[in-house]
Amino acid sequence: MLLVILSERRAQMNTHYNAIVVGAGPGGSTAAALLAKAGKRVLLVDKNKSAGGRMMTIHDKEGFHYELFPINGCPAEGAQMDNVLKQIGKENTVKRINPKALGLADIMYMMDSKGKLLANEMGGMDLKTLRSLRISLFNPKHLSGLHRVKKLFEHIMKMPEDEIKELSMTSAADFVDRYGPFPGLFRTYLLFQCEGAFEMTCEKVAASELIRFARQAAAQGTGRYYEYGFGRVFEICAEAVEEFGGTVLFNTRVKSINTEDGIAKGITLQSGEVYTADLVLSDAGIRQTVHSLVGDDKYESEYIDRIKSLEPNLACVGYRWFLDAPVLKSPMIVVFPEGGLDTFEEFKAKSEVRGKEFHNYVYFGTTSLYPNTAPKGKQLVYAVMSCYPNPELNMQPHLDYIESIVRKIQPDLFSHIYRTELMTPAQCAAAGTDKMGPDLGGEAYGVANSVGQSGDQRPSPVSPIRNLYYVGNDAGGFGMGTNQAVDSAINVVQMILGQ
Repeated sequence: MLLVILSERRAQMNTHYNAIVVGAGPGGSTAAALLAKAGKRVLLVDKNKSAGGRMMTIHDKEGFHYELFPINGCPAEGAQMDNVLKQIGKENTVKRINPKALGLADIMYMMDSKGKLLANEMGGMDLKTLRSLRISLFNPKHLSGLHRVKKLFEHIMKMPEDEIKELSMTSAADFVDRYGPFPGLFRTYLLFQCEGAFEMTCEKVAASELIRFARQAAAQGTGRYYEYGFGRVFEICAEAVEEFGGTVLFNTRVKSINTEDGIAKGITLQSGEVYTADLVLSDAGIRQTVHSLVGDDKYESEYIDRIKSLEPNLACVGYRWFLDAPVLKSPMIVVFPEGGLDTFEEFKAKSEVRGKEFHNYVYFGTTSLYPNTAPKGKQLVYAVMSCYPNPELNMQPHLDYIESIVRKIQPDLFSHIYRTELMTPAQCAAAGTDKMGPDLGGEAYGVANSVGQSGDQRPSPVSPIRNLYYVGNDAGGFGMGTNQAVDSAINVVQMILGQ
């Protein structure tokens, strides 16, 4: 009998952890690594074959290392990903790439209502940039408008934090328009940053988030990547969990987060295996965690209503083109068309093949200009636009529009394509957080940084279920998608460890 009892206790010890982390996306993998480094016994579980979630790096047989979706890391310096690598003692295991240090420059194209394009390097407000924005120093009205531009920028850079916080309930569009009207295409250029940075429309993004992003970009720069792919950082975090004594289960789905008397107790896998823990951290998305993994019946109705009301951000649709020659010379090329600032409802209308014609922001670029990302003499090109986050989206109208824009700017690219892959909202749901319904769930990040759910209104990373925390994009962090997810992990781990 004693041997049986001892055997049962050993089995319980082998399936009990100080912390279980559900999901090895940017938030989950970094939180797991930080906890394991702190001496906690950690179990990290993910449905995918490797870490990174939507930012997982694909290492293919040809020698390409790439993500499912394009990424331009911001900030360039002082990113939370780099801070995590330093905290776990892995800062020298992956080399950070600064495109500007390699002499590479991003290009922007402004396209007017007649389809005319003017190009310029991204960043700054020199004479060439002003020309591309259709602004003339010889036009008195434009000079007056530039004075308003200067006033706007000065206010953004000097604004005290308490004033920024108050703007979490004001849209970026409403805030910017307080200083207008602006000359040329300046308003179009500025407000497209909402879509580029936050994958959300400018009438939805909170002004506080745009301001914080602008200040961070000015102070710490933009553009950051890593050798062998962005997702390599999260692979290193997952590897560190095991190095520090934890366990990682890939290709493993979690069926439920188990609770008892309002306290998180562990998880049950789809296979039926049960693991217990003192704490559970979920990187499965706050909505997915509440509605699917825990269950609505475990929460107060007011909290459920709040979670159901959370807006997702936009999704990403487009191409991955594999080229037999290094055609692009810039890592990022963006096209800002006049009249392209669609509202969220207009994106929805286009997803249903109704509404106005496409005049949307288009991004195309390559990570193959960076060391150790592509076979010699070859190149991977992303060409994408934002779209409504419907996994069942009719992609063809969007793809046709993207191709038409790229053909205007880089027609020689098409003669070098030897392989084409599509990027879709359905891939977001497959690699990232599960979809929330038949027509939602393919969003690029998750819960949007929009009015009413930014700043102090952002969901708390502390669940009403005791000992359950949310990490990732949806709660507890600030910044562009990946940096926000990692920021949340740092904040939650510090909370847990009492730092």
